[in-house]
Amino acid sequence: MDNDIITFVAFQEVNRSKIVPTPTYYGERFTYNEKKDQYTCPEGHIMTTTGTWYTKKYRKTSSTQVKHYKTNACKTCPVRSECTTNPNGRIIDRSENAEAVEANNRRLLAQKELYQQRQQLCEHPFGTIKRQWGYDHILLKGLKKNNGEFGIIFLVYNFVRATGILGFSGLKTRLERCFLSFSEIRRAIERITTLEIFSSYKPLWSVIR
Repeated sequence: MDNDIITFVAFQEVNRSKIVPTPTYYGERFTYNEKKDQYTCPEGHIMTTTGTWYTKKYRKTSSTQVKHYKTNACKTCPVRSECTTNPNGRIIDRSENAEAVEANNRRLLAQKELYQQRQQLCEHPFGTIKRQWGYDHILLKGLKKNNGEFGIIFLVYNFVRATGILGFSGLKTRLERCFLSFSEIRRAIERITTLEIFSSYKPLWSVIR
């Protein structure tokens, strides 16, 4: 969002906690009201938040900020045992990134063909490099070195891919054309630069002519 990048990322698999006994009361069954910043549970009860942010850890080294939503109606709800085993009642976590995730998911459902195109363009290179070539980790440390390492890997991938599509002779022909084009551009720039240098020395230029 900060870099104006529109994402089309696959739905993340929902971690089903044993604390929710039945699918009827899974998290996606709860409706969020953005304006009021509250949830409505499948039974119609309003779940509110104090607005306090909590740190929620996952994958050992990662964490995110979440707000908790709950309702006092859990105390007397007849289906509580189907909704949660938490003695304090049902609690819904909403991540600080929830809005961006939900927007991505809506785009994904509305433009499935675009996501399929993304899979063809993006997933294929990484799958080949990681699974077939075995580059499932990087060797160097530091962002600058990592960028260099990835640059070399993808340069090789692009050559291999281009050879697979065009054939060796086809790729060779196109590279020769590019080289000639770049050489012509360079010579034209050199000629222009030379003329500009000489034209700045008008007296000398007039003698030379």
